[in-house]
Amino acid sequence: MEHYSKGTIWLIPTLLFACLYNVSNALACELNYQNPYRVAYSIVVNKFGRGNFRTIQSAIDSIPFGSTKWIRVQISAGTYWEKVTIPKGKSCIFIDGAGSRVTEIQWNDHQTTATSATFTSFAENLVVRGIAFRNTYNAPGSVRRQEDIAPAVAALIMGDKASFYECRFIGLQDTLWDGPGRHHFVNCYIEGVIDVISGSGQSIYEKCMINVPIHQYAPILSYGYITAQGKENPNEGSGFVFNACSVVGNGRVYLGRAYRPFSTVIFHNSFLAGFIDPAGWNPWGQVGHETSLTYAELNCRGPGANISRRVPWLKRLHRAEIRHFTDISFIDQEALDCQLNFRNPYRVAYSIYVSKKGRANFRTVQSAIDSIPFNSTQWIRVQIGPGIYWEKVVIPAGKTCIFLDGADNRFTEIQWNDHQATATSATFTSFAENLLVKGITFKNTYNTPGSVRRREDIEPALAVLIEGDKASFYECRFIGLQDTLWDGTGRHHFVNCYIEGVIDIISGSGQSIYEKCKINVPIDQYSPILSYGYITAQGKENPNEGSGFVFNACSVVGNGRVYLGRAYRPFSTVIFHNSFLAGFIDPAGWDPWEQVGHERDLTYAEANCIGPGADTSRRVPWLKRLSAAELKYFSHISFIDQDGWTSRLPIFA
Repeated sequence: MEHYSKGTIWLIPTLLFACLYNVSNALACELNYQNPYRVAYSIVVNKFGRGNFRTIQSAIDSIPFGSTKWIRVQISAGTYWEKVTIPKGKSCIFIDGAGSRVTEIQWNDHQTTATSATFTSFAENLVVRGIAFRNTYNAPGSVRRQEDIAPAVAALIMGDKASFYECRFIGLQDTLWDGPGRHHFVNCYIEGVIDVISGSGQSIYEKCMINVPIHQYAPILSYGYITAQGKENPNEGSGFVFNACSVVGNGRVYLGRAYRPFSTVIFHNSFLAGFIDPAGWNPWGQVGHETSLTYAELNCRGPGANISRRVPWLKRLHRAEIRHFTDISFIDQEALDCQLNFRNPYRVAYSIYVSKKGRANFRTVQSAIDSIPFNSTQWIRVQIGPGIYWEKVVIPAGKTCIFLDGADNRFTEIQWNDHQATATSATFTSFAENLLVKGITFKNTYNTPGSVRRREDIEPALAVLIEGDKASFYECRFIGLQDTLWDGTGRHHFVNCYIEGVIDIISGSGQSIYEKCKINVPIDQYSPILSYGYITAQGKENPNEGSGFVFNACSVVGNGRVYLGRAYRPFSTVIFHNSFLAGFIDPAGWDPWEQVGHERDLTYAEANCIGPGADTSRRVPWLKRLSAAELKYFSHISFIDQDGWTSRLPIFA
């Protein structure tokens, strides 16, 4: 399909519906039909004082967290010299400029992609129209030597469901950092030379112009790279799709180079100027693994569209693959959330049966997963009979709305034996959104008691890795030694679960609530090799992220000496609330690990806990004392659920 039809993706506010597409209501951003812009209210920014605020950041700061109604920030014409950040949790913001030719945000920073951006957003449900974003570092004329060039990001997007209309992004290296999440760019102008569009986003660029002005940096630069896409795993859904775009400029340019092992970029129905290198693509650090890359060109035109001399590993996509990448469902699978079927006793579309004894549809859990279509909008139940399933199970991104229903965690168990890498060692891995699991045990048998002879034999060996949004586990068990449960990116809910391990038992950057769970730390089984343990290693990277682990009405038991957590990342966040803590908790409670000297950036708190390990009189001095409002924020279900997804699961219907 050449153009995406209106009304198909995330609901966004529009000016009398005249120019913007509809964008998704998955986070329940409400449209106000009594307002001409369909927003709750508007804030006006004017650098000359004729508005509510003089700076864009002050306007963003005034918007409450957790909004479920669109709020419009109208930015008057002018050049705004400031660094703008929208933190996670400030959802449903519509930034409306006077036009990208007259409204511009500029800043001058460089070196790291994580901190150099002129504009950064970690928030979900963002719409931006009619604004230019520029990083003035590396501007033409300022670059004297190749070594002077450094990453200098104009915009960094790290939140899900972000849309940009008629915007401009201007820089030299890493101009647009298109990070995790689903993003839509329409009628935009993007300028740069080196890795112009980078990151691991799942994004569609529609009717955009990409300009690569190498001549402005000659003779220092002679080659450029339009994309550096960072798909890390074959089961992720990420990739860049360019539809009806134009690529112009001069010099010699590659359409992309492989930033990560499964880098994915598609050019479709686009114009490619004659400066495209005949090879088209560069494997970069993936030499020898080129067949894992997905680079494709479909129905393109122009002097640079001749593929006769392209790299031999250019993909020829079949019809189903073309449709997958070029349909709007590539970024919008949530136009309808997972539907409940009230004519079925389990409220699902249908059930699949797995039994290792053969009296079912499938003998293995993975084969049942493989049979489920991508992009389902109805719950599909996989009923798993009793038994120990010796297999490694992976649910890829795009296989949404799956309900794994075990016979009971005492009788249904999935086991595997792998170690070393967190990304690949897990017995069970899910990259999918909308996952429900009930009554299953997940075990990694590496590092089992009795098999560990030396401390150096112990390695990460995950029972479960979760990297998809909206995942729920009920009455499950997770058993391992190190990194038992990798609670990665996304919102997750664990209820009445049992989690066992010793070192960094629950790790990752998830935004998760553990409710009525039991955490067991059996250090005695590994004595004298191990004498200390760590329950959490939470990985909040940035203060504006919403991630954190909250333990509510849980119990922590075991033996030896254990810390409640250590800081895996600079803003690590863990809360224990209304929980029982056994007497083996180290009196200090928490370990700063590699964040010594920056402990005040950590958010570790204990509220209303009981048991012999709950005495905080000897805790680290930087233990947080939360206010009533902060405690309510972390302990309420809205910490992970502002749109009601936890109440729309099949087990509650």
